[in-house]
Amino acid sequence: MFSCYSFQPSRFQPLSSTKSSSSEFYFKLIKWKHFPALYNYICKNFLCNKETNISAILEESLSFPHSFLDEIWSCYRAFQDYPNSSAAFEKYKRSKELYQRITEVENDPKAWFNCLLEVGDDEFVIQNVENRIVELD
Repeated sequence: MFSCYSFQPSRFQPLSSTKSSSSEFYFKLIKWKHFPALYNYICKNFLCNKETNISAILEESLSFPHSFLDEIWSCYRAFQDYPNSSAAFEKYKRSKELYQRITEVENDPKAWFNCLLEVGDDEFVIQNVENRIVELD
């Protein structure tokens, strides 16, 4: 049985206050900072409220490359509301491959940007480009 205590929360950093110009949090960063908050949400809602569709939330988190894909996949497998879908596994594999490629070329801006475009998610591209510009300062 999976429990909230299976993870070691102390190894995760708290949510960053990185915000876009419209004061909304960046949710689709390559260096994803939202796993601790998502995990707390899962523990509070799934374990206490069976109405929450945790699988859908986790599957959305598998749809873009980021630094917590392995942890999200583990949660997805533990908390899924229905049998493992091959579509979810394909999202995980594709996102993981893209994450590895993006991190390998992060010092080459043109190659990095081209890898971002391969994700096929405009919001992901915009948030990561804006975040990279902010990091230059």
